[in-house]
Amino acid sequence: MFDDIIQRISWLFIEQSTGIYISDFLIILFACALIVLVPGYVLYVKKSVPYKRIVLIYFTMVFACIMLLFTIFRREPGSKSERIYTHLNLGFSRSAIYSENQIIYCIFNILLFVPWGIILSLYRKREFFFRIVIMTSLTGFLSSFFIEILQRITRTGSFEVTDIIMNILGTTVGATLGYILIVILKRERKIK
Repeated sequence: MFDDIIQRISWLFIEQSTGIYISDFLIILFACALIVLVPGYVLYVKKSVPYKRIVLIYFTMVFACIMLLFTIFRREPGSKSERIYTHLNLGFSRSAIYSENQIIYCIFNILLFVPWGIILSLYRKREFFFRIVIMTSLTGFLSSFFIEILQRITRTGSFEVTDIIMNILGTTVGATLGYILIVILKRERKIK
């Protein structure tokens, strides 16, 4: 049973990452370095921007590109239907689990947006917990909505409300983890 679930998760992960290569990640890292780190270094030398801010912007841009790679760029334009799914499909029915694949897809959507929530929350390190979580979750919603609209327009995926809700959940979890990270870093600085 457990081996069956692991095998299914592996198969679905391979399916979702088909068309993505190591070279894609290297191109993203290199292009973002040229766009962010090179000008950022000049600004850092002039003492106008702290290096931590430059690194955070770099990671934000890298992860945004990775999210677009997984959700849009790896797929052939026009390969999916133009359907809009407005119902919430978590893979459960009233009587029993009927779609293990859908449950795994929901988990993948959550996991994709957890790092996004962590990164976005680090921009709000001077705010209190609820504001960090709410504003980061709102940004996660806007990001997810933008991706779903792009998938609909380019026909690289279907517009699904379930994906948006799972992505918001992932962003919220990431924002909470980001807040914990902020608290740990603040305490560590006070100790020094």
